[in-house]
Amino acid sequence: MCCKKTYVRSHLEYCVQVWSPHFKKDNECLETIQRRETKLVKGLKRILYEERLTALGLYSLVSSRFAEKIVLRIFNYIFSPNFLLL
Repeated sequence: MCCKKTYVRSHLEYCVQVWSPHFKKDNECLETIQRRETKLVKGLKRILYEERLTALGLYSLVSSRFAEKIVLRIFNYIFSPNFLLL
C-alpha cells in the first residue's frame, strides 16, 4: 500500500491543478487506471471499487480533486488582500 501511495498516486495527481482534466473522458481514463491498480492489491480483486478505496483509505481521483479545489478556494478567501477581519 505504501508503494501505491508513493509511486502510482503521486503520478496520477502530479500538478493536477495545472492539467486538471475538464472532460469526462479524461476523468474516466484516470479513474480506470486507479481501478485497475487497486485490483492488484491482494485480497481486494473481487470487491467493488468503492469498497476497495475504503479498505485502502483512499478517495476517487475526482472527489479528491474536488476537495483540493474547495481547500484552495477557502485558502484564497482567507488570505486574499481584500479579506477584512471584522
